[in-house]
Amino acid sequence: MDFGNKEENLISKKQFVNFINKYHILIGIVLIVAFIFRFVYFEPKIPLTFDSLGYFFYALDTSVLGYLPPNYTPANNGWPIFLSVFFSLSPSEDVFSYMQMQKLLSITLSSLTVIPIYFLCRTFFNRSLSIFGAALFAIEPRIIQNSILGVTEPLYILLGIISLVLFLNNKKMIYVSFAIVALTSIVRAEALLLLIPYSTMYFIKNGRNIQGIPKYMIAMMIVILILIPITTYTTEILGHDGLTSRFIGGASDFSKPSQYYEPENNSENNLLVPISNGVENFSKFLVWDLIPIFIFFVPIGSILIFKNLNYKTITIIFTCFTMAIPAFFAYSYPHLDTRYLYFIYPIFCFVSLFSVNKLISKVKLQNILLIIILGIMILTSSIFLIYKNMDTEHEIEAYLIAEKIAEYPKVINEFYPEDHYLEPAVIPNDLETLKSIIFDSREKGISLRTKVSNQIEKISTDNFNSIKEFIIESEKKGITHIVVDNQNNRHEFLTDVFLNEKDFPYLIKEYDSSNDNLRYHVKMFKIDYTEFNLFR
Repeated sequence: MDFGNKEENLISKKQFVNFINKYHILIGIVLIVAFIFRFVYFEPKIPLTFDSLGYFFYALDTSVLGYLPPNYTPANNGWPIFLSVFFSLSPSEDVFSYMQMQKLLSITLSSLTVIPIYFLCRTFFNRSLSIFGAALFAIEPRIIQNSILGVTEPLYILLGIISLVLFLNNKKMIYVSFAIVALTSIVRAEALLLLIPYSTMYFIKNGRNIQGIPKYMIAMMIVILILIPITTYTTEILGHDGLTSRFIGGASDFSKPSQYYEPENNSENNLLVPISNGVENFSKFLVWDLIPIFIFFVPIGSILIFKNLNYKTITIIFTCFTMAIPAFFAYSYPHLDTRYLYFIYPIFCFVSLFSVNKLISKVKLQNILLIIILGIMILTSSIFLIYKNMDTEHEIEAYLIAEKIAEYPKVINEFYPEDHYLEPAVIPNDLETLKSIIFDSREKGISLRTKVSNQIEKISTDNFNSIKEFIIESEKKGITHIVVDNQNNRHEFLTDVFLNEKDFPYLIKEYDSSNDNLRYHVKMFKIDYTEFNLFR
């Protein structure tokens, strides 16, 4: 009998049990908390809109066809291609169920990100602090809100942080790290910038090792081999590769600010305009993004991290600054949205731990203090989400009303943001009906979304002072109906129609949401042009 092997087995089992107790259970709890926080705000009755709807159409088109659509593609198609795999694996005749699957996948990916964040924090901190860092991401309110939209960020952030963790922790995993960078750049082109800090730090660490050069060349070849098929496909359809062209185009636009601004000195290439806007907006959104979770920790942590410089912390700092560049460019145009900084939220989690570590270092019951701090952060996040969370009931009603408005083709006035539900409202819910559109011939550049969503046209109400003026100017565009509601942000002449409909005999009411006992009050009128001509 081999008692030595048996003893070794007993030791390994004991170690495994300890590993499970101290690591997997805690991370599992953080993962569950992350999912619960996101699922609480998941509303299955609300459809996809805006960018997420575009990804949905492309993913469904790919899933039904069994190959990438040959006549159109989004510039970044990694997320919808990923979605199409799951659409194919879970076939359904209910089109709306695919939308909810997209949201749930987004929620799952965002929740799973806590795992690589834990390992990112473990490059410098102990397990307790690292779990705390992962928990910060789990309860971050903006990340939670973003995760239920079905957009690119959850997959983008997850892949990007996995690549960073692999690059930092294992020399043998550099090939996988660079491969994941390539995959991440298919999701969002900005991920190619990760090659800058990775390449620089790789040569700083292996500069004297000649054997490091062939390894780096192999890693870069892997990146190229992964990107060639997708860039070839994108170039054939769009005329550019969707990756390098984005950087070239962005630099060109940045050098010609007259496309976006009217500089006071009328200088066509006044770079001070986008630069000053970039600095101002980046600073504002950086501070705003730190509220409410990171504002307590990141400012001090940003100072402390520079007192703890080593290869790994320098790489993380370099990566953070590099991936902030796309956000600066976006804010210089200006595209004002907090999501441009979401990629560096995991780094915020890491930096925050320097502050937390300093705070608890002189306390004996450190884990208890960590739990107290985390409890305060959960409360803070919950209050923020309650304050910022959309009125779910209003959104559901807006969609129900959109379905009524979209029962047949018409041209109406805009009533943003509620009118964005008109587009999903016209989508056939039966997959067989939608398949007839998918398999129908389409000209190059015509997407499935364009083919489906052209039933309702909208005309802007800006720069008009009266309903008569609006109808006269919009008649040439085919305006058929006027939609008004009880929202406070409407033009005065639309509010007048809503409150005093009897004063407008040329408007024939076709729908009133109060008849459906809805809190969101909307009225839709058909324009009687015969009667209207009497009032010109």
